[in-house]
Amino acid sequence: MRNPSAIILLLTLMTLSGCQEGGFLHEYRENRLNRIYGRRVPEKEIARLQKEVAQYEKDIRRIIEAGEKSAAIHRQIALSFAELEAFEQCLHHIQLAAKLGSIDAKLKYMEGLCYGNLAQRNNWKYEYASAAEQAYLAALLLDPTEAAPKFELGLLYFHGFGRNNRYRVLNEEITITQRDFRAKGMQLIREYQQQVPDDARGYLALAGMHRILGENAAARTQLNLALDAWRRSYPDSFASLPEYQQALQNLQSLNVND
Repeated sequence: MRNPSAIILLLTLMTLSGCQEGGFLHEYRENRLNRIYGRRVPEKEIARLQKEVAQYEKDIRRIIEAGEKSAAIHRQIALSFAELEAFEQCLHHIQLAAKLGSIDAKLKYMEGLCYGNLAQRNNWKYEYASAAEQAYLAALLLDPTEAAPKFELGLLYFHGFGRNNRYRVLNEEITITQRDFRAKGMQLIREYQQQVPDDARGYLALAGMHRILGENAAARTQLNLALDAWRRSYPDSFASLPEYQQALQNLQSLNVND
């Protein structure tokens, strides 16, 4: 028969051990929760902290609103510089607007125009032309329905990169020849024509490309399509448009040369 005092001692030790283990586990759980979620907030402090975070949220909203207004102003300044053909200053403000989070297809298109004009002014300098291409591609990626970046990209490929070069065409890095560049540019102009059939610029652009290639019959077809587009868009005043008269002269010149 066991000694009753020994049994009492054993039960006491077990009880003490259980208390110690429970305290250890409780502390472990507390520390782990603190590491994951941060220090537990006493109930009496919750209201104070809620009031404090509300003030921070007001400050954040003010900062966000200020950033949005600042970005909009930078965009307006960039547009003004673009209209003045001050393309470096235009790009500076476009970049500031982008840093403030104002990035969309229209902004990337404007960026492409600035770089494209700088490229043309500098004998199609590769750095400028490459930046223009990337901006136009970004605009199309942000909004595939935009037609204007496609038009400018077509001109850039045909006139700016119509020569042997390793270059990116629609995000595929391949070795292409001068003819491939020109073909890609013409394809993009045709796609633009399909999207904006009443814009005479698409037909004029393709007419010029055909004329460069010595394809006068195709150039005449595109010039006639441009004349038709002006007649549709300006039924009462097309004949007085300088662009219309110039296209007529170009068409007559093609007919004489043939």
